[in-house]
Amino acid sequence: MVSLFLLSFFSKAGVNIFAGLSYIGAFFLLWRVGVAPVTSQPWWYLLLIPGLVGIATSTLTQNGGIEELAQFLMRYKFFLLPLVIVVIAQTEKSIHGLFLAALISSLATIFYGLSQSDITSIGVFQSPLFILRYADMLMVVALAVIVCMSDEKFRKAYKNWFWVLCISLALILWALYLSGARGAWLGFFIGAVALGILFYRPLLYVMLLGFMAVLLFASDTKFVKEIYSIADMETDISNNARLQLWQLGWEFSYNHFWFGAGRIDMKQRYMQHYESLPAQKKEKYELAKNYPGDMHNSYLQLFVEWGALFFVVFTVCGAAVFYFLYRSLGQAPPRFKYLPKMAIVASFGFLAAQLFHTDLYSYGAINYLLVLAAGLSATQLERA
Repeated sequence: MVSLFLLSFFSKAGVNIFAGLSYIGAFFLLWRVGVAPVTSQPWWYLLLIPGLVGIATSTLTQNGGIEELAQFLMRYKFFLLPLVIVVIAQTEKSIHGLFLAALISSLATIFYGLSQSDITSIGVFQSPLFILRYADMLMVVALAVIVCMSDEKFRKAYKNWFWVLCISLALILWALYLSGARGAWLGFFIGAVALGILFYRPLLYVMLLGFMAVLLFASDTKFVKEIYSIADMETDISNNARLQLWQLGWEFSYNHFWFGAGRIDMKQRYMQHYESLPAQKKEKYELAKNYPGDMHNSYLQLFVEWGALFFVVFTVCGAAVFYFLYRSLGQAPPRFKYLPKMAIVASFGFLAAQLFHTDLYSYGAINYLLVLAAGLSATQLERA
């Protein structure tokens, strides 16, 4: 599993291979010691229920059949990763090992990107992965590091790591800035505000001072213009394309509302739907045809592919998971409270970014799922 997170920023194929090996290892451990490591977690069934519903309904999608079932399993597989993590990593030390692997992976790819790119220009940063996915993953790591640095008990327990985390955070934020991924920027901002409001009020003052400094000294920079463009719904092509994708995607879902369109040939069927529209509507959704089948919104993507029935079950179970995360915050030993804090803050940031990206159920979510698993299992961790 350490290899999985060491490769998390480098290789989609590597992530798939080592995720598969981790699943096999977890099954072997459960065969030897029983299912107690999973069933001792009060939230375990909330990850299985949507999967079981999806298995049943995927055969009822527009194309249906075994192929669509296989497509659903390929899509859903990473949502079960928290169960694998709690089976394999049952101590604080092992959780730290996985976090460290993800941090090393992020820093290694940052150095790769800095060696390949202009380190002063937004939007030209290069990464081994798709840049928006890479930015979302960096954003999760950055929020996790900030939570650790802001937690007094963590600082006292691991004071020798503080400056390492400071330097790492500076590099991660610089790479996130260079990525030009506005959705990840917005997610990071929302996560940081959540941290400030819920757990660490001084951060709000730091953010306010940073905001004032930007207004005074950098108001005419490309960065500030990119920030302003997030709310530009008239002239920004990217924003207009997303709005058109969301509107057309919602209309596309009407024909397979309850059980979804599935994955097989969805791009072709999406384009057929577009071509069948009246000329006036085709002109209205002209930008949407450039991204067939990619809704640029994880929630709409789930809805369109697997239908309203699966989406409702998935959403209800997801809300229940966050109830258990809140309960973990109250019940975890004081030394471990930084873990549910980290999961809550990362959830605000990552899930907000998924309104504009489609990494919720891809390998781009594995670092978020690590943080989530750590937060949920904080009450069960051992100190070794």
